[in-house]
Amino acid sequence: MGPVSLRVSYRPLRLGWCIEADDLDHFTKAVALSHVFWGGRYNPIIPCSNGEMAEALIRAFNVDALYNISGTGAVDNFIKEFRIFNGRIFIPSFSWKGARARNVSRHCSM
Repeated sequence: MGPVSLRVSYRPLRLGWCIEADDLDHFTKAVALSHVFWGGRYNPIIPCSNGEMAEALIRAFNVDALYNISGTGAVDNFIKEFRIFNGRIFIPSFSWKGARARNVSRHCSM
């Protein structure tokens, strides 16, 4: 048997920020949180009122997890529809207590 090679490629976790379509405050929060993460520019902000466009964004950005920025039941229901998508598990909620882009960027070592 010949040599076996393995190629490993790392990429940051891709989060889909789910918001209500016309909510500027939650849009701003999603933009700020995207700057906290490595590769944050690849975290799409998904308006959940348009299911077809939302699914296209999830597929185009190869999203790993969805997070409800708006905190509404409608967005929760949207996330439940996509709980498992292409074998990936979607996380409906987790805590962001105290996460702020301006504080994190000062403490990152390069």
